[in-house]
Amino acid sequence: MFGSNEKAVDSSVLLKSSEFRSLHQSVVSLDNIENIAVLPDKNYIVINGTVINLAKQTFGYSPELGFYNSYYEEGDRTPYTSLDSLLNAHSIKIDSVKAMAVIKGMKDAGISDVGIRKEGISYRWKVSAMYGEEGILYSSRKIPKDSTRFDLFENIEEDFYHFAVYN
Repeated sequence: MFGSNEKAVDSSVLLKSSEFRSLHQSVVSLDNIENIAVLPDKNYIVINGTVINLAKQTFGYSPELGFYNSYYEEGDRTPYTSLDSLLNAHSIKIDSVKAMAVIKGMKDAGISDVGIRKEGISYRWKVSAMYGEEGILYSSRKIPKDSTRFDLFENIEEDFYHFAVYN
């Protein structure tokens, strides 16, 4: 969905970092959150399809198959008074303090997109319709390598997998 972190990432090193471990602890405790993303212009975040411009205190909704400019335009659409009131109005079950802690953790760890599903959690640093995606997948169930849609899929630690899709 979102931009790519240009530098090469060693997933084993990232996984062992205090920044990633702290982020993971924050994310596993989230309830009713499906996706959190930090756009390349780091003033913009997306939580469960709501595009938020933190600097201007405006918001909009994720466009269908849009490029960054589409997200930025949507995020500038409607003013809000407080992040908590915006999140509550959209039934996003996270308060602003926790949301901002997760966003800071993502920025510190170099993660641009977190996807949360009952099967597991994906932490992606590269997310591009043109260039593919790459990240770490957390899943407590064993995932056979040949059962995935990924071009690269390897177990790097118990319950953690490195994955990539190349376009």
